[in-house]
Amino acid sequence: MTVAESQSKPYQPAESDADSAVRHVRRETLLFLVPSAVLLALGVWLTVLVRGDDLLPGELATTKWLAGLDNQVLLWVSEFLDFISEDATAPVLFVILLPIVWLAFGRAALLLFAVSGSLTGLTRIIELADRSRPTPDFRFEDVFKHSGIYPSGHVVYGVMVFGMIAYLAFKLMQPGLLRTSVVGLMLVIVVLMGPSRVIELDHWPADVVGSFLLAVPFLLVLIWIDRHPVSQPGGWIYGLAMYAKSVEDRIVQRLFSGRH
Repeated sequence: MTVAESQSKPYQPAESDADSAVRHVRRETLLFLVPSAVLLALGVWLTVLVRGDDLLPGELATTKWLAGLDNQVLLWVSEFLDFISEDATAPVLFVILLPIVWLAFGRAALLLFAVSGSLTGLTRIIELADRSRPTPDFRFEDVFKHSGIYPSGHVVYGVMVFGMIAYLAFKLMQPGLLRTSVVGLMLVIVVLMGPSRVIELDHWPADVVGSFLLAVPFLLVLIWIDRHPVSQPGGWIYGLAMYAKSVEDRIVQRLFSGRH
């Protein structure tokens, strides 16, 4: 470049840290919050539809096809997924996973995982639609009030618990076969959790689809918070985490000092 060309080139000031932070927030918002809003809107729309007195078009045929699959591996996988996410097993598994996530990924990841898993409890107290479970002869019967199955707690559990583990592993593990295996396994569990509910005749297809549409936005919002400046050094979430760590350190110090 000649001297004349360099002098004629307009001056471009270096990007400041503030400008970089603003661009980061905008990019993360488009990447996570916009899809969350779209999926949530679709979930609300589908929820309104399933509150009717009949199945949606295609649900009966899809249920018959999935329930009629005669593959022993697929049936075993469905039974396994049903076991790890049923009411009696899911809380126990979640408690077991807490220290594993802590040791593998650290305190911040533990907090994020704990919040994500705890949100699955909302399916136990919030009922969005009264729908009966499929009968062995695929009939859609009347359901008693407050005994519906929408959304599917199993699917929500799969998304929030195993989906969060997939994110943490992708973010915090070194690239390689182990990370790929962990992320892949977690995503397979999330994806297959839906069809398995239909195969087991515990849900109709719309129940499963609606559960994904309602659960994934919550997972994306938590990921956005984790990647947002409020959770980085100087942010208020980061400050809370540091305060919790200081309290934990003081408690541990007193416990060990009292032994001497």
